[in-house]
Amino acid sequence: MRRILKAAYRVAYGLGTLSLIASVVAGASLAAPSAALAQAETCPDGSVSGGTWYKENPPASAQSGATNYCFKGGQPQSGCSGYYEFHSNFGDFSVGGRCALSHWAYFIPDEETEVPTTPVSTTPVSTTPVSTTPVSTTPVSTTPVSTTPVSTTPVSTTPVSTTPASTTTTPEGYSYSVSDPCGNDCDADTLTSTVQNTSGIPIPSSVDINWSVSGPNGFIDSGTHSSGLSTNGSFDIVFNADGEGSYTVTVWLDEDEANAITERCNLACTDETDTPTPPSETETPSAPQSTPEAGVFIPVTGVSVIEGGQSATSYLQNAGFGLLGLGLVLQGISLRVDRKEEDK
Repeated sequence: MRRILKAAYRVAYGLGTLSLIASVVAGASLAAPSAALAQAETCPDGSVSGGTWYKENPPASAQSGATNYCFKGGQPQSGCSGYYEFHSNFGDFSVGGRCALSHWAYFIPDEETEVPTTPVSTTPVSTTPVSTTPVSTTPVSTTPVSTTPVSTTPVSTTPVSTTPASTTTTPEGYSYSVSDPCGNDCDADTLTSTVQNTSGIPIPSSVDINWSVSGPNGFIDSGTHSSGLSTNGSFDIVFNADGEGSYTVTVWLDEDEANAITERCNLACTDETDTPTPPSETETPSAPQSTPEAGVFIPVTGVSVIEGGQSATSYLQNAGFGLLGLGLVLQGISLRVDRKEEDK
């Protein structure tokens, strides 16, 4: 009896240890693809429609004239939470206990060159008349010299035109609204956000209306509307859908990024027609898990379970803990039997 008990708890210890080791290996293999996926995305770099992306190494800092920022962090071997995200304001980004920043980028829109507006000089031409002094009337011999004075008609005093050249003024007093692009159609190929003039006056074509869109997986598109807007007029921003998640549409006039409007929304679709299937009457209810006996210590390894592989790793962990617990119980019984035999 003693030999059987000793062999049993040793086998339980061995199997429990192997199960726990297998659960750790399975969890690590499931975590690797997740970290590799975070590694796959990189921030854009180079010229795109409406401006240029500039990719940099950390540390990151706010850039003058930038209208969008990209941040990337996370390596497969780090084991931390990776990220790949876009923000229209630099201050909206924070590492917050996630992986360290690996690289970042900022977007600078194209600028237009303005023609100088120096007006034409308005100085009038001098208006001094010609002298009106008559020629001397002293006669030569007996024939007098003609005494007709020189004409006293003054020169024309009309000044040069003072109309200044055409000037371009900075947009001032314009207001507009940006609509929510998110709906409930997860199968839609494109999403639409409408920009409408709400200032009560037309926005001329000399004022550029710039826009930028980012989605769940980062930057999607950007552009410029340069044909103006009539009173209460509008135009649509149509962009490719990027699945469920958060979308951000940012709109600003000319270079006035400080007063840009940012519309954020979340595309989250649920099928309300789906109802859970009731269990079959023939199904056998699962047996409740047993509660460890009092006085039995079950060790906790602290291994985290990766989402998506929870069932495989949890089965191995539960089996390992159960076998170790059984080994402890059998060892306790074996010690008790030994003591009784010694007392005899």
